[in-house]
Amino acid sequence: MTISIDELSLRERADDAGMRQRAGGAALAGRLLRNPLTAAGLAVIVVLVACSIAAPLLTSYDPQVVDVSSRFLAPSSQHLFGTDELGRDLFSRILYGGRLSLPAPFEVVAIALLFGSTVGAAAGYVGGAVDETLMRLTDLFLAFPGIVLALAIAAALGPGLPTVVAAVAVVSWPWYARLMRSQVVSVRTREYVEAGRALGGGNLHLLLRHVLPNSLTPVLTQATMDIGYTLLTIAGLSFLGLGAQPPTPEWGAILSVGRSYVTDQWWYSTFPGLAIFLAVTGFVFLGDGIRETLDPRGQR
Repeated sequence: MTISIDELSLRERADDAGMRQRAGGAALAGRLLRNPLTAAGLAVIVVLVACSIAAPLLTSYDPQVVDVSSRFLAPSSQHLFGTDELGRDLFSRILYGGRLSLPAPFEVVAIALLFGSTVGAAAGYVGGAVDETLMRLTDLFLAFPGIVLALAIAAALGPGLPTVVAAVAVVSWPWYARLMRSQVVSVRTREYVEAGRALGGGNLHLLLRHVLPNSLTPVLTQATMDIGYTLLTIAGLSFLGLGAQPPTPEWGAILSVGRSYVTDQWWYSTFPGLAIFLAVTGFVFLGDGIRETLDPRGQR
């Protein structure tokens, strides 16, 4: 089989694009690890996740065992974060609560990212009536204030952490759809995509091999930044009574009960609030660090 010079040149261009992409990924990992914001955010997240996983090793108290004789004990060597109105150890409840509060925003962002990116990629690559229809559907969801729509969905589905995750995911996906569409529209006409098309690559092959890999970076960066705000939104809905229900330990739910005792038992609301603050700060630092690393204008 003979290969023309033009076809060989097109293949070399496509291969060079793939090699540059892999080399860029390795260099990116190095820059991320050297970024102070990324390192600080990652350290906070790793500590919180490790403490939640190692909860049985860090405390001997069951987070749901009631001991009314120990109710409202101030922080001490025996109860590091004090106890609640039922005598439950707050340190234990916050550690175990991290097992619910920390994975929930990842679930929301994963669902919203997958669905939104699929819609945006289809709209941007196919174009025409498909683009118009999908974007008008996206605009329909964006027309409602996000928190109000999430409240309505969560209330309609009934209280519980899974319903809150579903509600927040429903109001989050349109942003990823918009962002992915703009990236795909920009990438689909670039030279290496045209080279792959000239070599006989089908639409699905071009989309999966060339367009999506080169469109994902801004979307994944936005997703990383959104995890912290999503955690805050979920905690807020739990604070309103729509999330995890008692006696399940969850940071927003613990904070909601603790607000009734904030004047006399300060530790009840302080420590779950501090856990939420640290988690959100860690994710925001990580997202900002990734954004600064990936922003060419921020590189020196």
